[in-house]
Amino acid sequence: MAAWRWLGKFCQRWGRNLPRWRRAILIGQAKRLALMSTDERSAWDRSMLAKRGGNEVQRKYALEGRKPTMAANATRKRRHAQKEIEKLDSSRKHRALTNFGRWTS
Repeated sequence: MAAWRWLGKFCQRWGRNLPRWRRAILIGQAKRLALMSTDERSAWDRSMLAKRGGNEVQRKYALEGRKPTMAANATRKRRHAQKEIEKLDSSRKHRALTNFGRWTS
C-alpha cells in the first residue's frame, strides 16, 4: 500500500511525461522507499546529500583551478614515508638492544 502512495506521488510530479523506462524507475524507487524504515530512509538521504556536496565542491575547485587532490596525495605520501622511517629506526633500535648482550659477555 505504501508503494502505491509513493508511486502516485512520483507520477503526479512527472505528470503526463512518463515513458515506460521512467515509470519502471519510479516503480522501483517507490518499492525501495516503501520497504525502508524512516531511519533508513533518513540515513540514505544524508549519504546522498554528502555525495552531492562532495561532487559540488570538486566542481567548484575545478572552476577555481585548485587541485586539492594533488596536495592530499603529497601529504599522504609524506606521512607514509615518515612512518616507514620511524619503523626502520625502531627495528634498528630493537636489533641493537638484542645484540648488545652477545658482544659484552
